[in-house]
Amino acid sequence: MIKRTLFIALCTFLWTVLCGKDLTIAEYIKKTGDDPRLKGKLEMSGTFGGSKNTPLLKGVEFRTETKNFDIMQQKYAFRFYFKGLGETKSSNAVLQNYKDLYAAEYKIDMIDILLERYTLVLENIEIKKNIELLDSLTAVLEDKVAVLRKMSSISQDTSLTEIVDAEEKITDIELEKIELENRANSIELMVMEQTGGDSKPAFHNEKLITIDDIEKKILVMEKAEHEPDVLVEYRKQRVELAESELQMEKAKTYDFFNYFSLDYDTDEWETPRNSFSIGLAVNIPGIKNDQVDISRKKADLIEEKMKCETESSENEKSIKNNIRSIKRQIKQYRVLLEKNRDSEASTSLAKYSAMEGADPLTILKIKERIIKNEMKMQSILFRIYIRYITLLNLTGVIPENPDENHLLGSSAK
Repeated sequence: MIKRTLFIALCTFLWTVLCGKDLTIAEYIKKTGDDPRLKGKLEMSGTFGGSKNTPLLKGVEFRTETKNFDIMQQKYAFRFYFKGLGETKSSNAVLQNYKDLYAAEYKIDMIDILLERYTLVLENIEIKKNIELLDSLTAVLEDKVAVLRKMSSISQDTSLTEIVDAEEKITDIELEKIELENRANSIELMVMEQTGGDSKPAFHNEKLITIDDIEKKILVMEKAEHEPDVLVEYRKQRVELAESELQMEKAKTYDFFNYFSLDYDTDEWETPRNSFSIGLAVNIPGIKNDQVDISRKKADLIEEKMKCETESSENEKSIKNNIRSIKRQIKQYRVLLEKNRDSEASTSLAKYSAMEGADPLTILKIKERIIKNEMKMQSILFRIYIRYITLLNLTGVIPENPDENHLLGSSAK
């Protein structure tokens, strides 16, 4: 029985090793288009595929008329109702613009989901890194408690408060780790559900774009002309739709010919051709009042143009604000980096540890400070990444290349 259990466990382990595949950031990003939330918008966009209006004719009508309530005395007619001049062209333009509008809405939804995925990737990586740092901090605090307990057994001068404080910190760290691990598990389950559950995310094993690469790209962005983001493109599409609807409304007023009819009367005429007749209806100009509908469409066009200008202006402001924010955060990151690399804390740790009779508590306090600085650095680093991805979206880089992994820099390849 034991051998059988061991055999099953071994087979399960081998299956996991051989068949289990880690999900990369690039694979996760490329699968954004498969998200079920995009299905509805894609179907709506497809409903306008190949839709065209009938040229010239607004409609065809078959009419019948009974004389003297005698079913044998019928009069039949075909009526052909005409559109206004240019109405077919403008109505087809409206249909095409609606199709493009739904396509733009689909792209907006896709980019929102894509940004959500980038956020989940970065959050997952940050959590994994924070758990590692918390483990390091726990080890330092446990060493500190051990040293303090040893000192308290030798000397009465050792404060028990320090031991209690260190133990409380360890407990707080354990509680924080549980929360982080729960969040990491939730993210992994969410990612696996989104991608079919075949592969487990292993984002924390990948090397991301460096701060130096981000800084170089930002310098280029500051000088370059930016492509509009998806919201600006959407607003432009709304303007085009409003313009086409206005043109269609104007074209409707040019319906000089109302209808053309072919009539057939079943009365027995001496000459059969007398049973046939034709009719033509002409609209008299100046009688109808279409200015209300036209004025409403003009107002809609003006409103859409204003919204488009506002969106473009807000987009440029957001780009500048994000660039300034990233630059500021990079400075903060480098300040902490230099402190951990060349500061008095890191140099004195190496020197102090090598000294004979060095106080172990002092060494542990220096280690604790370095780890806490590292945690601050990580927090700033991932804020930079979030801002960077947001900036790439605002400048149209992500919408232009949605399948590309934009967290991968030249130095990370």
